[in-house]
Amino acid sequence: LGKRWNNALTRRILDGWELSGITSFISGAPAGIGYNTAQTSDLVGSAIANGLDSRVVLTGDPNLPRGDRTFLKHFDTSVVRMPSRAEFGIGNAPKDPIRGPGINNWDMTFFKNFPIRNRTTLQLRWELYNALNHAQGLDLDRTPRFDAAGNQVNARLGQIISFRPPRIMQGSLRLTF
Repeated sequence: LGKRWNNALTRRILDGWELSGITSFISGAPAGIGYNTAQTSDLVGSAIANGLDSRVVLTGDPNLPRGDRTFLKHFDTSVVRMPSRAEFGIGNAPKDPIRGPGINNWDMTFFKNFPIRNRTTLQLRWELYNALNHAQGLDLDRTPRFDAAGNQVNARLGQIISFRPPRIMQGSLRLTF
């Protein structure tokens, strides 16, 4: 078997391939939690709230440990409460209390240069973006919706609602002369 593959043609085709790549591990961007109400009440008061930032009340840390995060529950929604009208709808939440989905990405390129004559070469190239093809979240539903009793009724709250692109591949030939 070794002699069968050890000839000029197979060496020319199979030898000399190169691999390059970029690996990215990026934590999620800071993100805020807004809110809206199912009823038509004005919590902030239009005359008083000019320029005020209306935020939810947090009764604990909304950030889940990395191992507890899923596509259906990226942050702890049980600690999110509606602000009161007495406080003009201004809760205690910081501007960006949670982190969005991060990036764990592997981009790879396989290529080989085939010399043709003098300074002329043909390059065969195969590129893979998100080569391992695992789902990566892009954005979260960060808007709780409260009913008249102050209960959070948005079933999608805390879920990843959009994703980064799946694996993308492209091949190319390049003639250099």
